[in-house]
Parts: sequence; C-alpha cells; structure tokens
Amino acid sequence: MATIKSDKELKKTFEVFIDEEDIIWGTLLKEIKGLTDNARQVELIEEIVLEIFNKNPEKKYKIVLNLLPLGKGKVYTSAENRKAWARLAFHKQIEKCAVIGLSIILKTITNFVIRLSGRNKDIKWFSSKEKAIEWLKK
Repeated sequence: MATIKSDKELKKTFEVFIDEEDIIWGTLLKEIKGLTDNARQVELIEEIVLEIFNKNPEKKYKIVLNLLPLGKGKVYTSAENRKAWARLAFHKQIEKCAVIGLSIILKTITNFVIRLSGRNKDIKWFSSKEKAIEWLKK
C-alpha cells in the first residue's frame, strides 16, 4: 500500500510563481501517482493560484501551465485532479492560459477541459514554450 505524501513533500513536485511580466507560471516537476496525492497536488496548486487572484480580485491574468517536465509518456491523472483543473479553467480572472506539454494523454484531457469550459479562444495547448509565450502576448 502506498503511503500518502505530506503537503510539504507534494509542494516539492511543482512550482507556481509570477514572472516580471505578470504571467503566472505553474510547472509540474514530477508525476504524482495515487488518487489522494494526485488530487492533493492540484488542490495545493489551486490554493496558491486563488491566493494570487484574491490579492487583486479585479485583475485578469495570463497563465502558463508547463507540463514539459512530465515528458511524453502516459501520465496519471485522477478524476478529482481533472475537476480541479476544470474549476481553474472556469475562473473569471484567467485572461488566457497556455498549456505546454508533450504527453498525448494530457493533451487529450486538456482539450476535453477546454471544450467543457467553453474557453476555446482563451486556453490552448502547445508543445513549445516559445509558441505558447508568443500566443499569450498577442
């Protein structure tokens, strides 16, 4: 039986920060397996992003979700994990969101969340940082 990771351990598996151009960057550094840990990782990310939003409730943000460190392989994502991403996708303070990755499975899930949120023009999948940043800045 797998042991459940602490929040401190899970926080080492991702980064969230605002760069000098006021773009919020979220990077998943490591794949998390296991229903509880997988869902909690995204909850922690969501908490940080919502904290940023709450500091400036009238501001709209551009976001980069960098999944490149997860590689091309089959990446585990729980139903709870997908729900948390969908909640964020619906958030009114997101102006645009570029998701960057190489995994076909994550691309499929991302495209499903995009369609579900109805934000086809605001959220897009990219396989390179350069193209994602170029699109965000348009």
